[in-house]
Amino acid sequence: MNSTVALIVLLLPLASYALWPLFTADAEDSTEPVDESSTPALEQRKNAAYAALKEAEFDRRTGKLSDEDYEKLVARYKNQALEAIAALEKQRGADRSPGVPTGKAKFCAQCGTALGDGAKFCAGCGAKLAA
Repeated sequence: MNSTVALIVLLLPLASYALWPLFTADAEDSTEPVDESSTPALEQRKNAAYAALKEAEFDRRTGKLSDEDYEKLVARYKNQALEAIAALEKQRGADRSPGVPTGKAKFCAQCGTALGDGAKFCAGCGAKLAA
């Protein structure tokens, strides 16, 4: 009888500890739908495609992928990355107000260095800039 009680006292906390995750819900495991067109989701898709491209390149260099398989994977992951980038650009374009200027970059005519606002001389080559 004493050994049975002792066994129950020892096993009850162990069983509770082991089964606790089954009875609690994590925020990450929620069943709320994820908006695939949100900026974080698109950034994640783009970064995942970039990572897959790097992985495919590494696998080809180490001989794990044939050139034919590599070309197929690269085409698929480039398309995924381009789709995500296009969706991000479309979304960012929609976020801009029509009345807000997008700002055009100015460049030095002689060396091509990007110029800051109000610059009178080029930071790259020192050329005097037209007003």
